[in-house]
Amino acid sequence: MSSESDKGLYEIEVFNQFCSKLSHIEVSGVVKCFPPKPDLVCNFDGKVTYFELARNYTKESAKPFLDCSNNTNEVWGEDSTNRILHAKLEKKYLVKEPIQLLLYDDLELALPNDVVISTIKYILSNRKNVQFDKIWYFAEDEAIEVYSANKKINKDT
Repeated sequence: MSSESDKGLYEIEVFNQFCSKLSHIEVSGVVKCFPPKPDLVCNFDGKVTYFELARNYTKESAKPFLDCSNNTNEVWGEDSTNRILHAKLEKKYLVKEPIQLLLYDDLELALPNDVVISTIKYILSNRKNVQFDKIWYFAEDEAIEVYSANKKINKDT
């Protein structure tokens, strides 16, 4: 992405794709925000809610897919979930409204959903405080609620 503005447009596009999988939740008024606020703010299920978005793969692993001159069909990289999730959990946001985290894999570079979700649950089960009201994973055309502050974390399910 060439600029923060381009990144914001792309994040809104990914967010809208994610929201299209949530038929039971009404979403409107999506707006790009800038640090120290999370990436986006919207009316989510009747409440003003912020969303922090994060790709679940490294920029390096995405380069072959974004470089049209590259003929590579497959890319195998590290599982970025651990590093990315820890970075987001440690980040501080200056908002009083609820914040939700959306981890996504729009290029299908991450490990399968069940592996990623197990990793997220394991990391969260070892944390006392999670600043996000919900954590979602969006990949393989599925929007999955992995964590809710209102529910106990069970790393086995």
